[in-house]
Amino acid sequence: MVSCSKSEDNGGGSGGNNNGNSNGNNGGNNSQSLNIPVEAKAIIPEETLRQIRAQGMPIHEGTNPPNIEGIYLLDNLQFHYSNDPDEKDFTKGDKAADYKYKFYEQNGVTLKSDYKALKFGVFDTATGSGAIISGSGNNFTVFLNHAAHTEGVKNNDITLISGKLTPEGIKDLVLTLTVTQKEDMGNRIMKVGVYRIFQHEGIARRVTLY
Repeated sequence: MVSCSKSEDNGGGSGGNNNGNSNGNNGGNNSQSLNIPVEAKAIIPEETLRQIRAQGMPIHEGTNPPNIEGIYLLDNLQFHYSNDPDEKDFTKGDKAADYKYKFYEQNGVTLKSDYKALKFGVFDTATGSGAIISGSGNNFTVFLNHAAHTEGVKNNDITLISGKLTPEGIKDLVLTLTVTQKEDMGNRIMKVGVYRIFQHEGIARRVTLY
């Protein structure tokens, strides 16, 4: 996925923090359990969630999320942060490749997800992955556990997407990716256990075609 998929257009942009104050309970007591579905905590530990939240990833709490079914174009993802001190693939503000995400069959806090990269010659995709969603009102966080192919490498990754649902699409979208397993003798994609945070400039627009 975005693991090592940098756009050919490296025009940068500010990569600035566009998530405003939508990070529900961000300043709360870190010893208090996060109010997210228990299934989400099975995907990624709370300790890790607190770490990435401290670096700019909103975790929208609640168990009454909006219905986000639809297809969204993520065409302005910009690199924000990596916990790898030897990060070489991205610097802050670098633009990642464009992606389409499809969410469907949402039932309460469960749903399914597909994604694909929109770039020539590289095969990045995952289909029919189960997902968990937290949030309330129009704010949400999706917890995705993908079996994926990234640049020809079979891997398992965890992706978090947070934002605010609007009629046009997803506002203040922030995406975090970490790889949990990979079959990658050539070290073509990101290291296992590293997480990268990307912020989307502008709205990730709702589209009709996947």
